[in-house]
Amino acid sequence: MSDVVNKSGGVRSADQAAIRGLLCEVVARVCRQQEGDRLRTLLLTGSVARDEATIVAHPGGWRVLGDADFMAVFQRNAPLPAAGIVAALTAKCESELRAAGVVAHVGLAVVHDDYFCRLPAHIFTYELRCCGRIVC
Repeated sequence: MSDVVNKSGGVRSADQAAIRGLLCEVVARVCRQQEGDRLRTLLLTGSVARDEATIVAHPGGWRVLGDADFMAVFQRNAPLPAAGIVAALTAKCESELRAAGVVAHVGLAVVHDDYFCRLPAHIFTYELRCCGRIVC
């Protein structure tokens, strides 16, 4: 990734896409390693998915100030991981990202596919449908 930033001090769009790709790659790998075949789908939501995240140069890399929120969709009959396991997964993701030069807070929600059938008419539902990205 280039170390050139735009006039506002933020990252260029090409670098933003590369950072988004790295975020998705790391979260997908960590979730697959931990959860294996229980994981059905991984979705990206929030400002990173909308390409609206604020990303600024940081010593040794980049800092993501926007939302890097993921939804891990589990197989219907698979139990959802406990909160402690989810916290450990996000900590591992954040640690691996820091090692790669990207400081970011990773949000990770775990759901079954029927969660989407129960979503109310709400801005989050609209945003998820229109801007959410399938990672894997």
